[in-house]
Amino acid sequence: MTTSKLSDLVNPGSFFVEDIEDRGDETVRLKRLGICENRRIDVLQTGDPMIVRVVGSRIGVSRSLARSIQVTSAVTEVVPAMVIEENALAGMA
Repeated sequence: MTTSKLSDLVNPGSFFVEDIEDRGDETVRLKRLGICENRRIDVLQTGDPMIVRVVGSRIGVSRSLARSIQVTSAVTEVVPAMVIEENALAGMA
């Protein structure tokens, strides 16, 4: 999966935090608020500040702080079962 900086997102959605650049006290504060590696966050509003939901709370994150957060999409690609079945049947012929 492709990682992006949280600050680069233009559309709301669900994401997993992959990495947080160490910025001292700011990083500690993010982690205390629940924004930490492998945590799912929902971006509710992009801009400055961004509004994210994490562990049931809405948090405002400045664009400069969002630059230190790497995320990947939490949405996985879904392959319809019919396509899988057709491929399996083709292998039986």
